[in-house]
Amino acid sequence: MWNIILTALEIFEALLMANTKVLRLVITKSPAWLFSLLSKQKIIVYLNATAQKVPAYMAFLKSNGYTWRPLLSRRDISKLPETTKENYVLAHSLEQRMLLGKLPQAGSIDESAGSTGKATMWVRSYQEEQKLLRLITFALDYTFQSFSKKNIVVLNCWSNGPWATGIKFAFIAQQSTIVKAIGTNKQNVIDTITTLGNKYEYVLCGYPPFMKEVVDHGEEMGIKWSDYRVNIVTGGEGFSEGWRDFMRNKIKGSQGEVYSAYGASDIDIGIAFETDFSIALRKKLTSDSVLRKRVLRDERIPLFIGQYNPLIYYIEVSPQGELIYTLMNQKTASPKIRYNLKDSGTLLDYSEAAEILTTGNHRQLLKQSMKLPLVVVYGRSDGTISLDGANIYPADVQHALFSSDLGSKIHSFFLDTAYEADQSIYFAVHLELTEQTKLSSLSQQQIQSTTNLIISHLSSVNQDFAESYENNRASLTPQLHLHEYGSDQFKHNTGRIKHAYYAKKSTVKP
Repeated sequence: MWNIILTALEIFEALLMANTKVLRLVITKSPAWLFSLLSKQKIIVYLNATAQKVPAYMAFLKSNGYTWRPLLSRRDISKLPETTKENYVLAHSLEQRMLLGKLPQAGSIDESAGSTGKATMWVRSYQEEQKLLRLITFALDYTFQSFSKKNIVVLNCWSNGPWATGIKFAFIAQQSTIVKAIGTNKQNVIDTITTLGNKYEYVLCGYPPFMKEVVDHGEEMGIKWSDYRVNIVTGGEGFSEGWRDFMRNKIKGSQGEVYSAYGASDIDIGIAFETDFSIALRKKLTSDSVLRKRVLRDERIPLFIGQYNPLIYYIEVSPQGELIYTLMNQKTASPKIRYNLKDSGTLLDYSEAAEILTTGNHRQLLKQSMKLPLVVVYGRSDGTISLDGANIYPADVQHALFSSDLGSKIHSFFLDTAYEADQSIYFAVHLELTEQTKLSSLSQQQIQSTTNLIISHLSSVNQDFAESYENNRASLTPQLHLHEYGSDQFKHNTGRIKHAYYAKKSTVKP
């Protein structure tokens, strides 16, 4: 019965998503509560139809003392234990995590490198890739009107290889517009734009640090960006509103926009994407700390706010403030059920978000906005930072630090991303020295050798870091910031037996 209901639901969704004009009409004119209601019903149907077909998941439940029984409410769902990369993905074989315990007949395998340096493989069936294709095709058309304009050129600058974003995005984008898969070659971007000229509208896609490098390089080569219409789409890491404004000013006159997308190799590359509505909301929350605390119940400034399809992604927030995902697609080869990415964040209903933008020049924006919920992301809760497509893990940096000449002089540390005066993003490592160590006692040679050791170790254990470092040394070279014992930067460790190797700062540079 559950399979029949799920199949009927997904046939309806497929028909709806087959035509971008119809889909745009439905999600901009339908009431927001309708999508929420359907999502709450579909999650029950999906889990009852799918969960027992995954050998690893049944073994996972048993190992956690849970006996499977039909789920009748969302309260039943909330009682299911959370899965993570550590307790589920790495604990069970690839095939056992597949539907019916076998690889799909057709599909793709992506990779992502973790803190062990060994790549994790993520399998997707051809059918689930088709749904992702329709989602991203719609996002491109909704954002850039790629179907109606017929003059959009996408320059795909994601790193190429077996990683989820690069090749996959290029393949998907070419369904609605013309694409050139460039990779991380700044000069090729400039050559392409100058060759094709200003009669096209360009969408440059890549990690934030590389996008800035491209724009800076263009200026150095004499490019006047105001002569072209350029948009930027980023992903893989967050950025501040200050960085967005800086980049928009760089391409001033092009009337372009800077958008971000949110995804993960574990789930999908396109879980959520920024819209003009979500950008306006984030800017207002960034500039108003009182409003931010009232609406989000948190002082932190989000790194990302985007809209997502609740009929495909069922998202929950754990008591610890972490986002939990279930991918509701019958054709998902390797189901993710209550999967915790270790991203800190929260959710916002569309109606709640719309109330914030009911005044001033946002009225027209509300008429055109999608009536979909929003996901708010603050960053990795486990201390991992993402920079230029590479996840950098505290444990790896810790190994290098305490193997270095400075090891005996370090009391604690945390990782961060920070901005230079020109808004270039860089990898920062903050070190709190021991109580007996004074800043003046450390030599520049010790600091440099420690920096080199961090680079060497990360390159040897983290494939993503190694590639990103070769392509963008300016951003990926760690900059060590030394602080004396007890400094304010490390007050988050006060009274803690275990140190936090990241800073839950109340704000980031806006």
